[in-house]
Amino acid sequence: MGRITIVICLLLLSSCLDPLEAPAPDWQPQTFADGLPNLAFRLRVSTISPGSVRFNNYSSGMLEFTWYLGYNNDNGIEATTNTPAPTLKYPRNGRFNVRLRGLGTDSTVYWGSDWIEVSNLPN
Repeated sequence: MGRITIVICLLLLSSCLDPLEAPAPDWQPQTFADGLPNLAFRLRVSTISPGSVRFNNYSSGMLEFTWYLGYNNDNGIEATTNTPAPTLKYPRNGRFNVRLRGLGTDSTVYWGSDWIEVSNLPN
């Protein structure tokens, strides 16, 4: 009976953890059968760490990346990062249009975009 109780407690505890709090695996390019460059990503907002967003990058055949984060920094310049798969903290609540620019191995510039809603920062 004691083992069952421990297993149930561990399962309940693990279901409360935010997936963004776990260490992010190093970014690895994805390989697709056709071998052509592919730009693909997913955005995840933390439910525990206010303002934190993980940018999962599933791209392949890219030489470099630039993320345009959808807000201006303190200098009035659009915030960007060149990290392939960053986890970042947004400065305020709001809806942000995130764009990803990738330079493919075929020298073509690829673009993707998605909207993200940050609403868990204290006012």
